[in-house]
Amino acid sequence: MLSRSWRPAVLALGLVGLALAINEVITPGFTPLSTLLLLAVLVAALYGRRVGGWLALACAMAGLVVVRLYEPEDIAGQVMAVRLAGFLVIGIATVLIADRQRKHRQQLEELREQNARLAEVMHEIGIGHWYSDLPSQKMWWDDQCRAHFGFTDNTPVSFDDIEERVHPEDRERVERAAERAIFSHTNCDIDFRVVLPGGTVRWLKGLGRGFYDKSGRPTRFDGITIDITRLKEVEAQLADANRLKDEFLAALSHELRTPLNAVLGWARMLASGRVAPGRVEHALAVIERNAQAQARLVEELLDLSRIESGQLRLQIEPIDVSMVVQNALEAVRPAADARGVEVSVTIDPAARWVTADADRLRQVVWNLLSNSVKFTPGGGRVSLTLEARNSAIVLQVSDTGCGISPEFLPRVFDRFSQGERAESRGVRGLGIGLAIVRELVEAHGGSVEASSPGEGLGATFTVTLPGRVEMPGPPPVRRSDSVRV
Repeated sequence: MLSRSWRPAVLALGLVGLALAINEVITPGFTPLSTLLLLAVLVAALYGRRVGGWLALACAMAGLVVVRLYEPEDIAGQVMAVRLAGFLVIGIATVLIADRQRKHRQQLEELREQNARLAEVMHEIGIGHWYSDLPSQKMWWDDQCRAHFGFTDNTPVSFDDIEERVHPEDRERVERAAERAIFSHTNCDIDFRVVLPGGTVRWLKGLGRGFYDKSGRPTRFDGITIDITRLKEVEAQLADANRLKDEFLAALSHELRTPLNAVLGWARMLASGRVAPGRVEHALAVIERNAQAQARLVEELLDLSRIESGQLRLQIEPIDVSMVVQNALEAVRPAADARGVEVSVTIDPAARWVTADADRLRQVVWNLLSNSVKFTPGGGRVSLTLEARNSAIVLQVSDTGCGISPEFLPRVFDRFSQGERAESRGVRGLGIGLAIVRELVEAHGGSVEASSPGEGLGATFTVTLPGRVEMPGPPPVRRSDSVRV
């Protein structure tokens, strides 16, 4: 079967043959013959490949020559030569013009395909474009650009329509940028917000430039819009991360220097003999307490690093939770005694054995208790309860301290976060204690929650650990201690 590109050439050759057949019954040299031959060449030139047009033209010329060989001799040879020359000129011109038009059509089709591909790519990556006629104040937008501004129908869009969608705080800035680009022959590059009909605020980047006539007057202002909402969100997150980093470094410097200054100060006084004999024991206690505080801080940083790198290992075995709580309480006593905070402990006899890592669970309890003591003013109270619920152990630490604001409560377990709970008390810290609590509890398959009625109303932290086990032995006596430590 012939390809479509060759069918017009075959049609042209058929028309040439038809012309030759008609010539047999028509007076030699009759004009319909030349007309049909030219028609054949025209069809091949317009709808076939270049070779089809030239082939039809060659066949037509050959047909005319063959016909002239059989025509009577009373027709002058000059007439035939003129006729052949005219046919040749017309045929060649027809083929060349048709070929040029075909190239133009191919170029136009290629441009359309490229424009369609470009429009598809721009749509996929969220880029919209517009064209505007400044004298008439008319604009043409593609679907992506209309969507950026919240226009869902195909109604005409004007500059006033755009201005209404731009965020009120950004309108003047956008207007100045557009005017500067149009009248100062510069490019427009601006980030601004738009308010969609539903109230959603999006960030767009506008890139545009003006076009001018020969006299330099602006005639068009064209450009593109890009939705950069996600980019702005990432930038805000990076800014918060940088702020938290700076705050963390400042807090770390303070936390490291405070116990170190105490250790160095008392050590120098002891070395110089300026400490009275009756104060030596006190000096050594201060040095030991601050050294332990610094060691604990370094250990927490190392724990956080181990957690992030996935290198934290747990030694899981049946442990007595009540003993873990008592050990953690003993570690918190010096801080609670210094602040004058009352600590009460209530332990359910059934809440005794659980499968866990004793050291890590002690770290959880100590962090919760020390955190509550830190944010509870003198004369306040911290309560710890331990009870069994079905197959789980529930540990709850409550305080009457400064509480947690509703805004900060969802982020209370985030790393390096302190919030107004710390600022209101003038307490500095790294904001990693509660983060470690959450990581350790979740590593045990448990959960931890924080709640607070509001600022100044205290806070409650609840830890739930699964896997309660029963161990042989006499049942312990239910104990409820309320001690001022």
